[in-house]
Amino acid sequence: MKYIQKNVKEPKTLSDYRLTTPYANYKGGNFDAEQLKISLLEEQGHICAYCMGKISLELNDMHKPKVEVEHLKPREKYPHLSLDYTNMLAVCNGLSELYPDKIHIQHCDKTKGVAGKMNGQVELQKLNPLNKSNSEDLLIYDLNGKIKSKTNNEVVENDLNMVLNLNNDVLIKHRRVILDKVTSDLIQEKPMQQWTQSLFDKHLSLWQNKIKGKYRQYCMVAIWFLNDLKTKPRYQ
Repeated sequence: MKYIQKNVKEPKTLSDYRLTTPYANYKGGNFDAEQLKISLLEEQGHICAYCMGKISLELNDMHKPKVEVEHLKPREKYPHLSLDYTNMLAVCNGLSELYPDKIHIQHCDKTKGVAGKMNGQVELQKLNPLNKSNSEDLLIYDLNGKIKSKTNNEVVENDLNMVLNLNNDVLIKHRRVILDKVTSDLIQEKPMQQWTQSLFDKHLSLWQNKIKGKYRQYCMVAIWFLNDLKTKPRYQ
């Protein structure tokens, strides 16, 4: 999960609809939904607010855009926030497939079950991608690709595993791929015994900053790994 700074002005069609329509509501609202998604994509650097996977307006196999609008505070529970731009996030389609068994796995806002975000009445109790101290600062990863609470906080762990299902097999595998890529990129530049703080900083910059308006997917995994390497005594 990466901290999202709300710095893009909400689309005018959204504000106009909200301000001029009596009893305006999100579902079936008369505003430009694509422009809303474009604004959120720009704001988030084209990565999902929860899993950090790549999102875009490109169509998936179901002929739907690879981005959806999520309400941080559920619309069902907080209808008065359903048209509040500051309550909206761009997320992935929330469905991955585990090969070769082709098992469908729901995650992010599509997590099923009584404790899942898809429930409509479930909200994050601690994590909040719109608040750095309640997102990046609370989380770490391990070398197997698992995302965890930095302090083993049970509420954070519940948000991660029950509400969002961010430690499913598919997402863990994706994060391991990123860890392998970072290692490979470092080795390609210098042998492991010659790694330095300046080398780590160089690669950190590549993962911390947008490239043509986009972050690399799962970027916080790479950032955690590089910062962790910087603390190792052998690289001091």
